[in-house]
Amino acid sequence: MMDLKRRSLVKSIIWRIIGIGWTWIGAYFIVLLLPPNLKSASLIATLIVVYHHSTRMIMYYFYERIWSSISWGRNNKIYE
Repeated sequence: MMDLKRRSLVKSIIWRIIGIGWTWIGAYFIVLLLPPNLKSASLIATLIVVYHHSTRMIMYYFYERIWSSISWGRNNKIYE
């Protein structure tokens, strides 16, 4: 079974929207909750990167599991 181009496009757009929102929320709370004496650009950047990559890996797993249960945009033809 093969995914159609429109399915791949929709999946990638939705993933980008989720990613932008998730990263923005995380970055906002990191900056908001970090004590003023620890607010350096390098620490903030490091915390955002750690947050982003550690949580997005888990999110992507569940995102793909959800999409695997959706049949929209799949080509059911079998090619020989």
